[in-house]
Amino acid sequence: MKNLWLFVALGFLFYGCGSPQQDQGQQSQAPISRRKIVTPSKIQDSKKLVAEGISHLQEAEIEEAIKSFDDAIRKNPLDPEPYIILGQTYIRLKLFDRAVDTFSAASRIAPARGDIHYLLAISYGLKGQENLAKQSARRSIELFRQDNDEENFLKALALLQGLLKSD
Repeated sequence: MKNLWLFVALGFLFYGCGSPQQDQGQQSQAPISRRKIVTPSKIQDSKKLVAEGISHLQEAEIEEAIKSFDDAIRKNPLDPEPYIILGQTYIRLKLFDRAVDTFSAASRIAPARGDIHYLLAISYGLKGQENLAKQSARRSIELFRQDNDEENFLKALALLQGLLKSD
């Protein structure tokens, strides 16, 4: 079990603090009944709130950062980026239940993002839900393979191997 924690922590560090890719195309994959109308001004407001939240994190103003990310999600619930940063913030705070909830929501709005499933696998692993962690790791491997993202594919594969060794 000790090796699992170490491996999951290393996996998180390997992946870093967020995905540099902006995948706006994923928003259209939400079911029609769940699509929300997001105006250009709401998108701009959301981006400003994300930048504000990151600034708060840099100043170690955690509560303000979380509020900014929550507000960004309310403004543009179809953008996975504030979910990703918020989930990573919860991981660092060791609030694994909240991290899982946040990454799960992100995976519903952007189901083809391997990075979200990877971070969800880490969150489940830290929470002690190894079977769900393995499922999410497998999904991230599949998505990274489809995207020909070899670097992240190898990271996700290493995460899954670590989870399997803990059995």
